[in-house]
Amino acid sequence: SKLLCDGQLLDVVIDAYQSARQRIAELEARTVNLPKRSVGEVMHMSGFSRDYAEGWCSGNDNAIHEIRAAGISVKER
Repeated sequence: SKLLCDGQLLDVVIDAYQSARQRIAELEARTVNLPKRSVGEVMHMSGFSRDYAEGWCSGNDNAIHEIRAAGISVKER
């Protein structure tokens, strides 16, 4: 209660909030590099399993979409 009376608790909360906002901005400013491969490329790398390759490509596309939706830049290689 002494912290609350002195206003220090509010200062601690504000500092933590500002630190969190700064860290979020740093993360959002980053660029994530993800490979963009065709089904044929993944089939060749995976022993020619079409189901695996289609699932991999679909999952990769979903990851790229969700990362971009979170405000993070994605560079497709």
